[in-house]
Amino acid sequence: MLVSLVMLACLAVTAGAQTPQVFRPGGEVMPSRVLEKTAPEYTEQARQAKLEGSVGLRLIVNVDGVPEGVYVMRSLGLGLDEEAAQAVQNWRFAPGMKDGKAVAVLTTVEVPFHLLDARGDWHLARIDFDPPKGASLPAIEHAYYPEASGPELYATVALAFDINPQGVPVNIRATGSSDAKWEQELIAMLREWRFLPARENGVPVGTKAIFDFARGRPATS
Repeated sequence: MLVSLVMLACLAVTAGAQTPQVFRPGGEVMPSRVLEKTAPEYTEQARQAKLEGSVGLRLIVNVDGVPEGVYVMRSLGLGLDEEAAQAVQNWRFAPGMKDGKAVAVLTTVEVPFHLLDARGDWHLARIDFDPPKGASLPAIEHAYYPEASGPELYATVALAFDINPQGVPVNIRATGSSDAKWEQELIAMLREWRFLPARENGVPVGTKAIFDFARGRPATS
């Protein structure tokens, strides 16, 4: 189960009122445009874990250029989905247009999260917790990264593992990598991490997880 925040706020409709029509951009419908942005905040847990990437959001921009119905299409986790959605609620847009009139349009936006550290070291690119049904999500208590070394070469390693009820990562195995030479280094690194375990009815329980790590930046053509 992919753990992701899904925030879907329906347009409020009072008794007897008609639901505003929402258009998809294309053809005679001009898309909305971002006029003002509010930068999202990093959560402390995401900063400690060096989680980077973009949260993909779908929303409706109404005729006044105000975002409504924010829905997370692509999640990052560790509280960054909530921060992205909250920031976009404060964005302002030029509304979509049809036949010279403002209309409500379906819109997608990307909200990036990037740390200012040098990217020659490893960082998290995706996180996926799979706790038992009804259990809370685990939290990262301590994230260990070794000092960056060597040239800034782009590399990726995906690790699947279990977080036991004591918050220790166990059964760590690589599920994919750009080069197998990095896998043992990342497995050794993750063994040093510690978590606040998931809880079910107040009792710590084990959780499955998949973390995607990246090093450096992909080459641009």
